Amino acid sequence: MYRLRHSPAEVARTLLVVMRRGSLSAAEEITGHKDETIARWLPRAAQHAQGITEALVQDRHLQAVEGEAFWSFVKKAPFC
Repeated sequence: MYRLRHSPAEVARTLLVVMRRGSLSAAEEITGHKDETIARWLPRAAQHAQGITEALVQDRHLQAVEGEAFWSFVKKAPFC
């Protein structure tokens, strides 16, 4: 995720909040990242699925089922 000011782990954590809460505004409130920034991260995350998945599994201790749900959410996200 070239030229981001945040680590892949932080991006993954934030996108996980979006998935679990169902909105960018909720993720903004919880993480402090602007909703416009988070919306830009979604399509970029999809391009770097391997790295984001590794960050989710290692740093967030995500299980395989949650990982699949995460990517399903990213693919369907209306803000992409």
